[in-house]
Amino acid sequence: MDGKSAGQATKKIPGVLTERQEEKERVRERILDAAQKMMIEDGFRALSIRKLATRVQYSAGNIYLYFENRDAIARELCLRGYAEMLAWLEKGAATASKPGAKLRGASAAYLQFALARPEMYRLIYMDDPAYLEAVFAERREDDPATRAYELLIDLAAATLGAQADRPQAVKLAESCWAAMHGIASLKLSCPTFPRTSPEILCEAALDGLLKK
Repeated sequence: MDGKSAGQATKKIPGVLTERQEEKERVRERILDAAQKMMIEDGFRALSIRKLATRVQYSAGNIYLYFENRDAIARELCLRGYAEMLAWLEKGAATASKPGAKLRGASAAYLQFALARPEMYRLIYMDDPAYLEAVFAERREDDPATRAYELLIDLAAATLGAQADRPQAVKLAESCWAAMHGIASLKLSCPTFPRTSPEILCEAALDGLLKK
């Protein structure tokens, strides 16, 4: 092979590797999609590598090429859900300029996320405590769940003002979170009750918490 031919061959290698990487990513996504559907249908406890392999028509060995175990799959799915939720919170906060309005916007966005993405919300907050235990067994400080939580605390601290300490900010942030989760879980588990719209319930809860 002359120098020119060798150079052409070298140039082709990155493209080949990219195609392989894209194929690996497609397989990985297929595995995650199947795992999410299985967990929605039957819960986290029903998920196993063997059952998942049957579902996607791969060998269990092939699944292990992509994920160490089922907890790693759960962790990936959950962190994706939290990343999506974080994006909703950030967008909700960005709709306002004043601190109290930012906290209100983020809290309302949390409820909107839950109702717009009910399957994902049930997966990350409602279905199976064992799932979250697996997910947070190796929790990182920079994961989207922690970032979403800290965002609410920062917004609460700004709302309360410089005189407030962190425990007060945490109390307000968690109260807003608990109120929105309560409305979301009630509407998702009992769609026809209460009769008041979730938006009105959200406004009433935040009016009380933010002393409007």
